[in-house]
Amino acid sequence: MSVVAEKLRQIEIEISADKGDFNLFALIEREDSLGKWDIVVAANWVDSKRKELINNIAQKVREKLSEDEQLMLSRIVTLPASDALVRNLNLISGEPGMVKLSNNNFNGIIIKEAYLITSKSK
Repeated sequence: MSVVAEKLRQIEIEISADKGDFNLFALIEREDSLGKWDIVVAANWVDSKRKELINNIAQKVREKLSEDEQLMLSRIVTLPASDALVRNLNLISGEPGMVKLSNNNFNGIIIKEAYLITSKSK
């Protein structure tokens, strides 16, 4: 999965250069997700551009990930920068850069594995 996370890092770089910095850009496998991964993003500017952002990420995923890699993904989740999960993950990694997590519980959300591609508070 680290290869997919690296490809998503390139997507994050492209989008943040165009739209602005993310508070969180992560690849997360929840315990109840049956082996599928979520792309979870948060930024102060997301609310006003939510649909555009989801479409942009989805298009870039189709361009950069193989079909098999795409099948590993479940959904794209946008959260407000103030969300409790975002704030908790920002405590783990305060700077841009990849951090891998395993077996964590954040506010009742059990994360089997995660790659924090970018995680920083603003």
